[in-house]
Amino acid sequence: QENYVFMLNKHALEMTANWLCMTKDMGDVHDSSLFVTMDEESSTVLRQQWPRVKVLGLDVKPLQSAFNYGEGPYQLFYLLRSNLALAFLRNNASFWMTQQDTYWRSSLSSLNLSDYSEADIVFDRASSANVTFIAGGYYRARNTPGAILFFEELSKALSWWYTPDNAYMSSLCRRRQSTTSCGYLPFDSIPNWKWLYDHPAASWDELPPLLQFDGETQLGGKLETMRKLGFKFVSEPGSQQICRELQRSASMGQRTLEKKQFRMSLAHAQFCVYQAIVDALYSFPPTSALLDHVILPAAHFFMLTM
Repeated sequence: QENYVFMLNKHALEMTANWLCMTKDMGDVHDSSLFVTMDEESSTVLRQQWPRVKVLGLDVKPLQSAFNYGEGPYQLFYLLRSNLALAFLRNNASFWMTQQDTYWRSSLSSLNLSDYSEADIVFDRASSANVTFIAGGYYRARNTPGAILFFEELSKALSWWYTPDNAYMSSLCRRRQSTTSCGYLPFDSIPNWKWLYDHPAASWDELPPLLQFDGETQLGGKLETMRKLGFKFVSEPGSQQICRELQRSASMGQRTLEKKQFRMSLAHAQFCVYQAIVDALYSFPPTSALLDHVILPAAHFFMLTM
């Protein structure tokens, strides 16, 4: 049985409920999910409304307010996420680290991981052009010495160094190949929002198994984008029901997404530029080394906008 780990505070409850509504009829997904909460309100709501899911309640006061990408609390969130991964591994637990801002067409357990049986950690990818640049929203960590060494070093770095965890993990995988085996899923397995730009006329039947709506620097922007495209499954505030009653017709699979609703935001444009720079630098060995040892570990200092 797979174990899916999610993290949230009260400001992500609606996004979490959206994922729970989406997957409520998806086999044993809820039974396999662990929600790590950072405040009492989140713990209480989840336990009352979703009794099937497991809740690990933490009291992390610096992470109980709303925070966005690039801010100090977000850096603390990276550290907590890495420390949790390390704690699970030290307690002999293998797991998927996951995120709620994702459309699940099917369960993570449906992914074929047979080619990654020797990998300590299997990551999602940030783009189709680059094999080893990690997106970081999703990864599967096995209880192995290599995975433990990886997260020990990651946690140590994140405890004092201001850096996005996906950039540092990308660098760490390439610099520590002798101790940790990293695997990289095909981009189309768990792609991010770039997939929608590359497939503007996609039908529901053509959607990947999972589709992440990361890239927005504001949490509210993610859920609004999902709503416009038809990926909102939670009821509006004030409704008597938690989940919307969606009528799934036989022809829905052939219906195309509303491409006019998905427009390039400033945050998306910014990350597209950064991704293009990374892809270009990874094309040559000298600049690849520069990325791994200098630019990626200090990525926030090279990002001119937020």
